[in-house]
Amino acid sequence: MDSQASVVLISAFGRGNWIAAELKTLGLNVHVVDLSDRLGRWAPEDWEGPFGYFQTDELLNTQKSRLDEEDYSEVIDDGFSLWLKSGPFDLRGSHSQYLLEQFGVGKIVQEYIENYSQLEIKKRNELRKKILNLQFHENWFAHFAHALGSPVFTQSLKAIDYGRPLPLFSPYFVRRVSRRGAEKSLEWLKSRQVQVNERSILKDISIVGANVVSVEIESERSGVLRAEQFIWNLSSAETARLGEKFISELFFGEVCKPAWVWMRYRLDLANPDLNETLPMKFVLLEDLALPWTHANMLMVQKTASHDSYDVWVRIPEVHRFQKSYMVEIGEQILERFKTRILGLQPRIVDYPQDYTYGELALGPPRFGQYDPEQKDRIRRRRLMNIHYGGPELWETLDWNGQFQDQMQIFANIKSWKVELDRKIEKMQIAKEREKEREKEREKERENND
Repeated sequence: MDSQASVVLISAFGRGNWIAAELKTLGLNVHVVDLSDRLGRWAPEDWEGPFGYFQTDELLNTQKSRLDEEDYSEVIDDGFSLWLKSGPFDLRGSHSQYLLEQFGVGKIVQEYIENYSQLEIKKRNELRKKILNLQFHENWFAHFAHALGSPVFTQSLKAIDYGRPLPLFSPYFVRRVSRRGAEKSLEWLKSRQVQVNERSILKDISIVGANVVSVEIESERSGVLRAEQFIWNLSSAETARLGEKFISELFFGEVCKPAWVWMRYRLDLANPDLNETLPMKFVLLEDLALPWTHANMLMVQKTASHDSYDVWVRIPEVHRFQKSYMVEIGEQILERFKTRILGLQPRIVDYPQDYTYGELALGPPRFGQYDPEQKDRIRRRRLMNIHYGGPELWETLDWNGQFQDQMQIFANIKSWKVELDRKIEKMQIAKEREKEREKEREKERENND
């Protein structure tokens, strides 16, 4: 198979599915090269990550369709919930406003988080300045909203300096993901006339001057894919897993590893009554003054199985494959639940994938956080027709952050398409005019004869 496309997306874990379908609406010939199988033995829950998704006003209908077409989603009635040592509160329940006041979340912080995307930059900066002038017990929730989904790890007191806050006040959903659902998502793409290359292996990339010319793939339809535009939805670490040539050509041979990673434990709480009392998803935070890592901050989500909960924890990347360390963290997690729910006897059903498999089998972490200086040092080769869209570039690691990044890429390619169409139209008009002139010259010759 040697094919010519308008746009080729190098993607994994469903990252490129929405933008591929959206680009197709522009009349472009779009190919997706799915490399999920090449990037580690992850479970669907690890593909999805710890964040859920927020149904904000900025979320397009096509993006909502993308999130719902593969597996079903469940709305969390009371919205985002946080369980502090001093008690729990939620953001969309009947008593939310009263509870926010009790936990020191004032109107300025609420306005900043709730209206962040709609605020003009000047107003946003004014609110941010006011928030920074508050004491930590008054502004901690603004820092928390920035820190939770950020690809940057920093001290809690500095979190507001990076990226954007998660839209915690928006309607909150959990997606019930599965392998079958991932397959349905690719089928959804095919139904929109996107060419999908599943279970692909990337063999080569051809760059001439300042342009990517083609990629060579091995899949059900192996061969060379040529295109006018390319989207690269992988991080530098994921790119390195594909082979030396790719990291050398696109990232100058430099791999940037995250400093912190999210890891998923599965617990059995062995208490049916909790199904009615615990929220479907919540953050359990022990001590606001300590770093929001390890067992001090846990993201908890009820699974589709009875009494079963996934617990996400943030740990240093250097400990990722250390079994004894993961066992120790697991014990701390169990102790945290026992302390919060007296009489509970939880047990660990599954340790993180990183406990069972080594780095060769798993590859880079699914959700990592970088030191600020480390993230700024990531170098990407500037080429005229490639658009980088890996996790290192997202403002937040959740679906909303991913879509925000892709909307900018979509806008850039749409502008390219408009300009291309204008040039083609101009050429066609010139050809028509030349034909008319040729007809006139022919008539003159006939008259002269």
